[in-house]
Amino acid sequence: MRRRGGEGEEVAELRKQLPLPVPLPVPLSLVLVRGRFPEAEADADADAEADADAEAQSRSPKPEAEDEARTAGKGTGTGTGKGPTRGLFVVPGRMRGMYRENAGPSENVWTVDAARVEAAVAVVRKHLLVTPLVPAPSVHPRVWLKLETKQLTGSFKVRGALVRLSLIPADQRAAGIVTASAGNHGLGIAFAGRVLGVRARVFVPKHTPAIKRNGIAASGAEVIVTECAGYDETEMLARTVAEEEGVPFVSPYDDPDVAAGNGGTVGREIFDAVTGVDALVCPVGGGGLIAGLAAARDAWSPKTALIGVNAEASPGMLRSVQEGRALDSLEPVETLAEGLEGGVCPSTFAAVLAAKVEMKAVDEASIADAMRFAKTMLGEVVEGSGAVGIAWARAHADSVPGTGNIVVVATGRNVDRIPD
Repeated sequence: MRRRGGEGEEVAELRKQLPLPVPLPVPLSLVLVRGRFPEAEADADADAEADADAEAQSRSPKPEAEDEARTAGKGTGTGTGKGPTRGLFVVPGRMRGMYRENAGPSENVWTVDAARVEAAVAVVRKHLLVTPLVPAPSVHPRVWLKLETKQLTGSFKVRGALVRLSLIPADQRAAGIVTASAGNHGLGIAFAGRVLGVRARVFVPKHTPAIKRNGIAASGAEVIVTECAGYDETEMLARTVAEEEGVPFVSPYDDPDVAAGNGGTVGREIFDAVTGVDALVCPVGGGGLIAGLAAARDAWSPKTALIGVNAEASPGMLRSVQEGRALDSLEPVETLAEGLEGGVCPSTFAAVLAAKVEMKAVDEASIADAMRFAKTMLGEVVEGSGAVGIAWARAHADSVPGTGNIVVVATGRNVDRIPD
């Protein structure tokens, strides 16, 4: 059931029966059948029985049987007779049945070139800041920091969000988009949606920091906090919703215009501001940032080495390079760099190989130390995902060949607290 041009009578009737505090931002067919409070997992057997009853009722041709089932709280899949659930809570163990078979990263490999980066630069310059590039001798005498922490949403992610949403035709913007995010992409989408008049719904994992969830909502987007432990499951859920509703899914990394907006424009600003860059160091999650940076490097500073840094707890790109294939999902883990958690896509993996990116990883203790160092020695709040490059540079900048500059991208500041 889709909500693009209005709801069918059946869906509208079901909506009246649910005492929800706000309009549901997802298809009722998903929420009613699969939505559960976390504690409902303890009732798995009863839920299975109720779902079986629901399926039997849905096949019944008798209207009176359907009415009776609704009254009992069964035929709609609302639970076990305990009353309807509120909002979107998804039991992780039951989620797989919700996903479309193709609800993952695209298998079609895209690339980013200089022309796409230039087009992205034109969009970004209309709305955003050129962020500071400053020397950081306390990290290492050769290190400069590109402070995306100073961007309007506290992260580089707003760049790609603006570029991608600007490409949506004006007559399609009211229908909106769906996205998934660990937080910063969602903040960027919310900002871009407000500026460009695009309705946005953002699915986030359950452990997304409050500063990110609240910021997304404050910027006018709808936030759906799932019960997913990690990003990958959250993305699959969001892709399924987008497909059901017939609206675009905007990936944080698996999109050439997002990559051009994020990494491409950051790279262009770096190479416009400083020469003699021996190495460019950046965090890597899904790989969109490094793919865009690679395009900018190839166009404006081809001798610069690229060093990508994963969190050791979730080294999606590093493992992909080691295993020779794109790992599009990883087991969810808790990490200070929650924005880097999860897998990659074929396109970003291919970009990393083509650009000969050196992939590294840093552990949780190093990330925590880098966050504290940034606060006390640099006077900057840097979240864990944004601090992995600083962590690596503090320990390994001496290993970079040459005597020129090493630019480290500090990608974001949106964190609830700095580790003690």
